[in-house]
Amino acid sequence: MVMFLGSHDSFYPLLGKYISTVQNWPLKIFFILYQQYLRV
Repeated sequence: MVMFLGSHDSFYPLLGKYISTVQNWPLKIFFILYQQYLRV
């Protein structure tokens, strides 16, 4: 899900570890709400 962030290799592995720790449901909810906001 964070593949588009791959240009920042030093930071985003930590973000990926955090996301897998929280089962990435907050990010999924945020991402879904953000996509719905963009559709409006």
